[in-house]
Amino acid sequence: MNKYIDLQLQERTKEFEKSVFLGNAISKNDVTILLGMPGSGKTSTLKKYEQDNEKNAEYITVKKLLKIQKDYKFNNKILLVDGLDEYRSISNDKTFVIQELAAELGKVGARQIVISCREMDWYGENDVKALKEEISGEIGIYKILPMGDEEKRNLAEIFNLNIAELTQKFGGTNLFDNPQMFCMLARIYNDSTNITINSKLDLYKEFFNNARETNEEYQHNNLNRISNEKFFEITGYLAAFYILSGRGKFTDDLIDEIESEPDGYSKSNIDIILKSKLFDNREFCHRTIAEYAFAHILKTERIDTGCQIDKERVKALFLHNKKIPTELRGTYAWLCCMTQDQFFYTVDPYYQAIHGDNSLFNCNLKEKIILAVKEHSKINPYFCQFYEGKPLAGFYEIGLDDFLISELKAAQEANSHYELFLLYILVDSSDCLSEKMVSYLTTKILSNKLNHPKYHIKAVIHKIEFLKKVLDGIRRGEIDDSSDSYKEQILKTLYPKHIGYSEIGKYVSLYNQEVIGYCFYLNDTPYDYKYEIVDDIYKNTYNEQLKKSVLPENVRDFVEHYFLETVLKYENGFDAQKIYDLFCHFQQYYLDYEGIQIARYKHRFEDMPGEDQVRFQRLANALFDLYVGNWINHEEDIVKLFRFDELFGYVSPTNQKDVFLKYLQYQDIALEKRNNLYRFYLGCISKSEQSQLDEARKIAKKYKLEDSFSNWFNPPKQEWEIERERKREERERKRREVKEKNEVAFREMTDHDVLADFGALHFIAMKCYFEHEPELDIERATFDRLKGLLGHIIYRKPISPEHTTLQSLAREATKANRAIDTVYHVSCVLNEEYRLGDIDDGLKEYLYVNCLIHRNTCNIAHGKFDDCIEKKQPIFAKTVLKDYLKLFIETYTPDLAFIEEYIDKEDELRVLKSLTTRFVVGKDSARELIIYRFVHIYNFNIKNDHLTRIVDSSKDNATVIAVKAITVIKEQKRSEFTIEMAIELYDLLKKSREEFKDKFNSLDRSVKLRLLDYMFLQFNTYRLIDFKGGIQTIRQQCATFLRQNSLNFLDLGELKELRKIHLENDIWKPLILHQISKLEQNEADVNYDAYEIEKIKNFMLSDAILSKSDFFMEMRKRISNIKKSIEGNRNNEKEFFYSSDGTSKNEESCRDVLLNILNLKYEKDVIATKEKYEAVNRVDINLKYKAELNFEIQIECKKDKNKDLYKGVKDQLIDKYILNKVEYGIYLVFYFGNRLNFKLMNTLLKKKIPNEYTDKVFIEIIDLRKN
Repeated sequence: MNKYIDLQLQERTKEFEKSVFLGNAISKNDVTILLGMPGSGKTSTLKKYEQDNEKNAEYITVKKLLKIQKDYKFNNKILLVDGLDEYRSISNDKTFVIQELAAELGKVGARQIVISCREMDWYGENDVKALKEEISGEIGIYKILPMGDEEKRNLAEIFNLNIAELTQKFGGTNLFDNPQMFCMLARIYNDSTNITINSKLDLYKEFFNNARETNEEYQHNNLNRISNEKFFEITGYLAAFYILSGRGKFTDDLIDEIESEPDGYSKSNIDIILKSKLFDNREFCHRTIAEYAFAHILKTERIDTGCQIDKERVKALFLHNKKIPTELRGTYAWLCCMTQDQFFYTVDPYYQAIHGDNSLFNCNLKEKIILAVKEHSKINPYFCQFYEGKPLAGFYEIGLDDFLISELKAAQEANSHYELFLLYILVDSSDCLSEKMVSYLTTKILSNKLNHPKYHIKAVIHKIEFLKKVLDGIRRGEIDDSSDSYKEQILKTLYPKHIGYSEIGKYVSLYNQEVIGYCFYLNDTPYDYKYEIVDDIYKNTYNEQLKKSVLPENVRDFVEHYFLETVLKYENGFDAQKIYDLFCHFQQYYLDYEGIQIARYKHRFEDMPGEDQVRFQRLANALFDLYVGNWINHEEDIVKLFRFDELFGYVSPTNQKDVFLKYLQYQDIALEKRNNLYRFYLGCISKSEQSQLDEARKIAKKYKLEDSFSNWFNPPKQEWEIERERKREERERKRREVKEKNEVAFREMTDHDVLADFGALHFIAMKCYFEHEPELDIERATFDRLKGLLGHIIYRKPISPEHTTLQSLAREATKANRAIDTVYHVSCVLNEEYRLGDIDDGLKEYLYVNCLIHRNTCNIAHGKFDDCIEKKQPIFAKTVLKDYLKLFIETYTPDLAFIEEYIDKEDELRVLKSLTTRFVVGKDSARELIIYRFVHIYNFNIKNDHLTRIVDSSKDNATVIAVKAITVIKEQKRSEFTIEMAIELYDLLKKSREEFKDKFNSLDRSVKLRLLDYMFLQFNTYRLIDFKGGIQTIRQQCATFLRQNSLNFLDLGELKELRKIHLENDIWKPLILHQISKLEQNEADVNYDAYEIEKIKNFMLSDAILSKSDFFMEMRKRISNIKKSIEGNRNNEKEFFYSSDGTSKNEESCRDVLLNILNLKYEKDVIATKEKYEAVNRVDINLKYKAELNFEIQIECKKDKNKDLYKGVKDQLIDKYILNKVEYGIYLVFYFGNRLNFKLMNTLLKKKIPNEYTDKVFIEIIDLRKN
């Protein structure tokens, strides 16, 4: 059986909280998401849990789960689902994978679920939302932490190795932090001699070499029949299919498809490779192995042997709309570190720096990589994420000091993560920074002007005396640390080794903010030292004015947990007296009526085993005994006896009676105290228990306390009690009389009489109107009879025809309690089925609107009449609501009759229902309500002159401001928009987040962007959009919406338009750029498809074209080669572009010359044609790949003297062709010297390419000047 170790996890976004193991995470969640970087131990963590819980847990891969029989059940087990990222990589619809998985998980009967996934392949909130749609319960997201010393020792033991020997042989490399690489090092330990492993590249290379070393097994597998170079080559060939096709297992059928004996990829050779230890059951043993192998073959077989354009083609293999799809980023990182070529690093440089191997780069290349990250930060300002371990260890070297210091100074003003990236470099090498760098950092820290104090401190974390100096500066008020960032990072590092138990209390007392996770370093303090620390905290936080200690929130949990630990020591080293003395000591720091708080949530009494419950009950009882004894001897205030729970509120004592009885019998006790004790004792006994009464009487007699007993047993009534009882009896008598009268009255009434008596109907309607069970003043049988009669009235003639019409409802809408409306509403409620055909049409109109008006009233009964109408007679429902709304408008807003135009055109029942008003009081209220609802619903669709009339008519200031905001936005008067307009407009449009999103997305595109732009302009400082917890004002809600949600409502195209509007360097530009980058990455991930096996094979064997972008790069290469040949003029090629008289040929003739050259050179695999017309647009040259005709490029040709030369890039090539049909194009210029500055022309043409097309349009200029 394989052996595994436990790895520590941390809940994502909660970096300050203590780490947990998988079992802890599972216990807190219904679904646990386990994220980790490649090789971090996701699979082994799941298998370790399965081994430890074999009866209750079952491991399965996502791929297998989605292919098993659908009726398979997991019998209430914990289901461990591995490899979401691997299944995602082979799926055509990558966003649908989680929905497919969630739907299956919802059916399989698992008790709890764990899903593992690469961090980079987890789609965040989109994946969480998909899971929640199918699976109810808590979802916790955790990441695997790098291994610590203990995990490394445990893993070494599995390989029967000593960790010290292992690190001695391979050095103290950070490769040991990663479980997969640790295992690789362990496996090559015994077989590798005299080798040095300084980098990840070294490790993988040696691991490959070791996979085919001579031993019996490998002799048997014929591995040594294949040379080392061929071993790497065949493995890389197989890796190409694994990475690009998504096919995981090399089955016989797949091998039949990919084998090619003439090229050295015979079945027998492939079979030998598959038996090496790089593979497990014909699959790569780990994805990173395949990624390394594929990158290796690309470098050796493509890049090292080719020219610059071959690098372009390799790069294009990974790029999709300027982004690298997530599942290719690992391979690309390997490629970057293998080539050490800046050409590759310009794409996604941060990821490559973090996940590549940078230890072999020289200073010059490292500077270029840093500058590439700097450029990247201008496109995606907030790029840092998933930072664990020390991925940049080895990047820093002293030669970078001046460069890094210069960049750090410049980056401080940049609103991006660039400065954070520079600090990461220093933090990961904090133990080897130069004195110059340390001096710069310490000076900067003392200046107290930092964007990222945590990482500045971490970079100098080994400078102990300096850190102590900072802490003293904070204590003296010389250094501002109101955010607690300095203290947290320093104390977490220095305690307890450099700042001891006797000092820590005075420092943690300085905390200001409440930040979850701060001060967790205190939790590892041995219990024996905690008393001193807690006492210091109380003393240092004592407020003389308040006469009590005011604990910082960040240490409160530590203090409360200390009291819990103390309680848990009862009968385990501590007796009740010791605990009592300790609690009494700390009680002095509280005011009266304030109690010591114990962290009961961490050890709930109700959840304890039975024997522990008994033990802690004994403690409570013992403490209560001591408490009462102390009162007897030292206290006078009787109130103190009520306040035991202030000292100890963890468990209530159950021995009060016995304790009071015990102290009652003490001889030396004052009479008044004995009397008080006796009264407390009486409060603990029952008057119905004779034995207890007898005992109480005996005590009373013995201690002359008969009066106290008498007053307790038969207490004399006070005057107010006598009066209260008299009134209660009077009310009861009257209620009986009323009930008797009602019974007599209704008994004498026939059903006909009841139906004809509105008072009787209203009487019973009021009994049924509210949700709660009514207090009946009639008999139940009579009540049921009357309910039946009331429910029937909707099928009879209207009781009062003039009051059961739409006109009546509209014109009397301000009468909030029309009795007839109540009667008919309740009648509808009392029916479960409705015979709509039996109801008078006019009454049916009234009933429908009346039910809708009641629908939004809380705490009353509701029926289904309106639902029935809408389901069975939807056209009738719309017509009725339009008629009612027009009547309402005529009554209350006759000056705004234009609203009827919108109602006439409205076809959505939902909108008409929203306009239908509820009960209002007063004509002005009814008027303002219909105006508000109208503007809420139609907002930007209201005509400008109608908006003006609303402003002139409405008396509600908030509505007027919101309408003015709409007008300003529609009329594009940006300078007139105010923050009040932003707030009131948000308040008008929002109801719920989802409704707001729907309303926002329904707006015209230009209006939507203008709305956000104008609101951004008003909330233009970080102070204005700072998050405020708790109950938020509408202004704070608006700021929260803008900061957290607004950009999520836009698609990629809309965001790019908003970026054009927000070119200035305000606070919104980085947020917009970050959201664009996020969506572009998501688009690259979603749209990336696996390649067909045959295409991959042709690419690997004969350099065949793989994709549209690949075809574009190849044709760029070929056009460049033609250009070089023509410009070299070895065969007088330039003459073809000139007429016999020596003048240059016209544009079309030059195009034809180029077309002939293309056909002569490349007709084997490319179709080159000139098309006369395509629609109304002239096409110069069209290129298609013969093997895949949808691989297509347009070439727009121009002579240098063409008057539209600079317009043609955008107006012709992009707007007329690329936007409508073809993804890629070449803008080719025949240069005859008509424009004097060749270089300037080239520069200006490139500037004409919009940013979003720089990877899709190529400028090529052929210099046809004769020397």
